[in-house]
Amino acid sequence: MNPRTAHRYSSITTTSTTLLGRSRQVLGAALLVLGVACSTAPPPPEQHQEDQAKALATSLPPSALDSAACANHALGRCMLDSLTAQFAAQFCTGTVAKCNALTRPNLQLDAVAFMDTVKSVIVAPGSIRGVWMEYGLNQDLSFTAGFRVVEMTPDSTGAYAYDTTGTAFRTPDANGRLQVSNYPAFVSSAAQRYLTKVLVRRTVGGGPTPLDPVTRNDRTSYLLPWECVLESMYVDNATAVANGAKLVVGSISRPLKVASDPSDDMRHLLALYLFDKNPLVDDVMYQGNAFEMKGCDDSVGCPPLCHSFAFASGPLLCP
Repeated sequence: MNPRTAHRYSSITTTSTTLLGRSRQVLGAALLVLGVACSTAPPPPEQHQEDQAKALATSLPPSALDSAACANHALGRCMLDSLTAQFAAQFCTGTVAKCNALTRPNLQLDAVAFMDTVKSVIVAPGSIRGVWMEYGLNQDLSFTAGFRVVEMTPDSTGAYAYDTTGTAFRTPDANGRLQVSNYPAFVSSAAQRYLTKVLVRRTVGGGPTPLDPVTRNDRTSYLLPWECVLESMYVDNATAVANGAKLVVGSISRPLKVASDPSDDMRHLLALYLFDKNPLVDDVMYQGNAFEMKGCDDSVGCPPLCHSFAFASGPLLCP
């Protein structure tokens, strides 16, 4: 739980077709077990947000807006619903004998205030901002998180290294706005409650067992870049943001097999998306706007597993 960590996040220009194939394989298998059906209802009307998008995009390099690597993090509605259902089926709180769903698996934030907090952190030219989120539970056993905005600096290998040391730690207030908070207090309360109260069914249909970040690589935090990914979601949905949409930090789950992962295991991951009475997420591909009506997903859960993450060479589409 030590915040003094140095991690690596792969370059936004890196691609990996192997990762894409593996991700689709494990996701497809898990979703078949769940039996989730995707809606065929007609999509909502396209949003018209050119003016707002230009205002939000002032600090985003033009090349990043249409980058295929950025678009790989766009999450459609079918996949969001499926992975959300998978979390509900695999994660619970209580005892092995009586394990109940989390009181609330999602955290809702003020979207504009969140953006302002992230953009208030100045980074050196060539670096990007990363949003680091540490897991916790409130007293009512609902999900919460602590946040840091870290500078992600490219190294000679093309990966992004970052260190949380010296960064401000923030938690959401009653209005969903991030405020500077006491990290040791969070660790001893919300974070400790998460580690001791949450159980996971490590295989579909299996019995619940305690979290084990040390030997089982269970995730306790999550990282998403602002530039290229989160900011692109804001740009492509600028009208919704301007009209007061909320930002949801949602709990999802899927098998995540990398070299040091146990086989046939489930991971608590996060998806961030905009919300206005309903999730502003569909399965329509809008030309030139990869994140329009889409969420953000498929980052790297870290710590304890802090590895170089390769962006897949295509979007993760629901099978």
